[in-house]
Amino acid sequence: MKVFVAGPRVVDTLNKSITDSLSQMIEKKMTVLVGDANGVDRLAQEYFAGEKYLDVCVYACNGKARNNIGGWSINSIEVPTGVKDLIFTPVKIFAWCRMQTTALWFGTVKAKEHLTTLSIWLPRIKKP
Repeated sequence: MKVFVAGPRVVDTLNKSITDSLSQMIEKKMTVLVGDANGVDRLAQEYFAGEKYLDVCVYACNGKARNNIGGWSINSIEVPTGVKDLIFTPVKIFAWCRMQTTALWFGTVKAKEHLTTLSIWLPRIKKP
């Protein structure tokens, strides 16, 4: 089973509930898809690297990962030059959605725009 782990950049720590969820992914031998941003992406990467978990794939725009702590494989998401922020993020989320079977979103109130993006994209996606 594949799961993507996502959340906002403003998060600077993972609580026990979240690390328990990440631990369960390892126990269930899930393939973890994670982004390359700071915040939840980087913290999740740090957790999986600390556990020496290998079944992780980092999604990075145009193949250039900002963070790839475990040296995992990179799935390149092609994004046109100049695309940023609220357009940039949905492009990556859409790519994750096409690859996953489960999503685990760690959010905050400030991350409302990403939850809206997920709610727009998820119902429209058909598995290849």
